[in-house]
Formats: sequence, C-alpha cells, structure tokens
Amino acid sequence: MPSIAIFTFDPQKFDKVVEMRKREQATASGKTRILCEWCDIRTGRIIRLIDEGNPEEILAAYRMWTDLGSLEIFPVTHTNALIAEDGHSANNDKGSIF
Repeated sequence: MPSIAIFTFDPQKFDKVVEMRKREQATASGKTRILCEWCDIRTGRIIRLIDEGNPEEILAAYRMWTDLGSLEIFPVTHTNALIAEDGHSANNDKGSIF
C-alpha cells in the first residue's frame, strides 16, 4: 500500500535541506520507491508518495534528517476505491470535480 511522507522543516534551513537531498539516494531501501516528490518552499515541507514502503525502513532512512525537521508517514489509497458503488468509480460521475 502506498504511503505519504511529509517532512516539515524551518524554511530558513531550505539550503541545508536541498544539499542533504542532493546526497540522498532516490530510495529509502531496496523495497521502497519514491513515486512522486514535491517541495512546498513557502512553508518548508517535502511531500513524497512512497510505494510499498515498510514504515520501519522509511524511518531508518529519515534518521539523517532529524536535525532539520520532523516526519509524518501515513498509508493512503485512492478515494475512488473507497466510494465506488456497484463497480463504478467516482471518475465515471460527470458531476465530479476531480
């Protein structure tokens, strides 16, 4: 199951975060892949969509970041899978805004 990882840091530490990110490998372990990554430079957050991540392995990979900020990780699923009725997803509804 995919997870979202949100790393929050002081925006004044942006340059340090960028340097750390340049050195970091693209995966937290051999089994964890970063599918997408975004940086909110205004508020100091890095948001990652991680596929098939073991939370313990992900936390171990983020230990090098602990002096720069804090981390939240939570599992996610597509909303359509949650609200599907009779085998039809929400995307089939022409009234959907998404």
